This record gives sequence, structure tokens and C-alpha cells, in this order.
Amino acid sequence: DIFAQTSGSVVNFGLDGIYLRGAGASFPSRGIYGLNMPRAGFTNLIFDNFSDNAIKIDAGTAGLYSNIFAQNCLLDRTQAAKIGVIDITANDCWISNIEATASLSGTANKSDANLYLCAIKIGGSNHFIRDLVGEISDIGFYLDCDSSRISGCRADLNQGHGWQLVGSTSNTFVNCWGYRNSQDANNTYDNWDINSASGSNKFTNCTANCLNIDTNKARYGFTD
Repeated sequence: DIFAQTSGSVVNFGLDGIYLRGAGASFPSRGIYGLNMPRAGFTNLIFDNFSDNAIKIDAGTAGLYSNIFAQNCLLDRTQAAKIGVIDITANDCWISNIEATASLSGTANKSDANLYLCAIKIGGSNHFIRDLVGEISDIGFYLDCDSSRISGCRADLNQGHGWQLVGSTSNTFVNCWGYRNSQDANNTYDNWDINSASGSNKFTNCTANCLNIDTNKARYGFTD
């Protein structure tokens, strides 16, 4: 990893205005790893060419993650569990203005049947999440977070589901959309896949779309 914190906790650690480049699929590495990073601040960053995550945070509170672009990550396609290019499990964070992709290209190109490669994976609770793009991965957004405010986010051109909510409760979604997902196979994956363990979520002005020109279209717009 380029920056890694693997014991105890690191408070008030931040990076701003840096381009981070990995060494490709055959060299195991992440851009940033934090075991426990309260009040972390990561802004104005670009990530490229990592075998694993651009950012992985396992714990912390009150983090700021903003103005981040991450592409060509999770190049090791043989993962064993859900993993995000941006992978944050924390509480009370501000997460905004991020575009993330595993850079899967073309149709019928998912990593495997498990759909492990997620553009953005968020757990924890009480986040403010806005203006994110999760695209060209197995899954755009994989959410296991509670009591968060999510707005202006788009999942598009993913091989599988656009959004997958698993155990997510009491979130509000405003002006979010799933767009042109299920690129791997027609009528197979959903723009919004809401697991039955998720509950009390509220959706306002959220949409699910595909185009007539798409060879493969989503099975459902929203399914619960």
C-alpha cells in the first residue's frame, strides 16, 4: 500500500492534491488503507492502476472524502468477498464528489457470478453522501449503511446491479438514479436491488432507466 495504517488509530490524518498510481494487477497494493482513522480527510485525489482498493477505511468517525477520481482499480479480479474501489466502513462521514470504477469494459464482462467488484461500498451510519458516480464495475453502489442522507448519486453501465442495498435501514435517497445497468446479460440484474433485510428507506425523485439502443437491459427498475 502507498499509505497504510495497520494498528491503533490515527487521528486527523489527511492527504490533499495527490496523484497515486499502483503497479497493476500482479502487484498486490491499495492506494490508502486505514484500520481506524477518526477525522480523516482525503480530498482532491486521483487513483489509477491498483490491484485492490483505491481507498479502504475499516473504522473511524467524522471523515471527509471529497473530490476523488479512481479508475483501473480492483485489477485483481479474483476477489473473495464484496470489495469497493472506494470502500468505507465508518460513521458520521461526509462523502462527496467522487467517481469510481473498476474499469470493466464491454458487455458480458463481469468478474464472476458473485459480482464482488463494487465501484463504491459504504458501511456504518449517519453519513452525508452526495454527488457520487459508481460505474463500469460489477455493482455500482453496495450499501450496508444506516441513517444516512444520500443525494445526487448515479450508478451506470455496471455489469450487474446498479445499486444493491443489503441490511441498509432508515436512509433517505433524493435525486439518485440507476442507469443502463445489467450490461453483462439482458433481463438479469436490476438498476436498484433492495434486499429484504433493508427497511424504512425513503426514496424521493429517484429513477431507473435504460436506453432503447442497449442490447442488455435491466430486469427491474426497482425490486425489493
